[in-house]
Amino acid sequence: VAGNAAADNALPEFVVTKNRRSGGYPVEKKVFESSHPYADNHDSTEEISFPGADSITIVFDPQTSTEQNYDWVKFTLRDGSSAHPNHEKFSGGRGSSRKLFPGIEDCPPLVVHADFLNLVFHTDGSNNDWGWKLTATPDYPTRLMHRPNDDAAAVAKGLSLNQRVEVLK
Repeated sequence: VAGNAAADNALPEFVVTKNRRSGGYPVEKKVFESSHPYADNHDSTEEISFPGADSITIVFDPQTSTEQNYDWVKFTLRDGSSAHPNHEKFSGGRGSSRKLFPGIEDCPPLVVHADFLNLVFHTDGSNNDWGWKLTATPDYPTRLMHRPNDDAAAVAKGLSLNQRVEVLK
């Protein structure tokens, strides 16, 4: 407001937009699932993609259940390497076997520092179960956005970029 001393001396208005799971801001989630029950002798690959995300968190639904070691889900990166450092394939739950799926029981969610994954599902020719269902949640970087004239106004007031960002915290 012209002529208003308080408005003339106010810091430039910056808008911090967050799209982080931990920040409580809304994020887009994607749900992927097999058929229930799933078919024998099945092989498929689906892409999980969140362009620009820092990471993707995978959490399976507690109903998830497959034949342990024979019917499995795995996640690969663009280069085909495993997205999990210790477990290449996730399976279990049928016949009271332990469920080894991220986000179920004592298995922590799978956090992959990438914006793209391949989800690979394989079943053998016998013994099927309910199948799987998962939620993929992206974690985007925090972005600092401002109006075009804000930089000039802040510089005129003698504020460095670090001071301007510090004010927002």
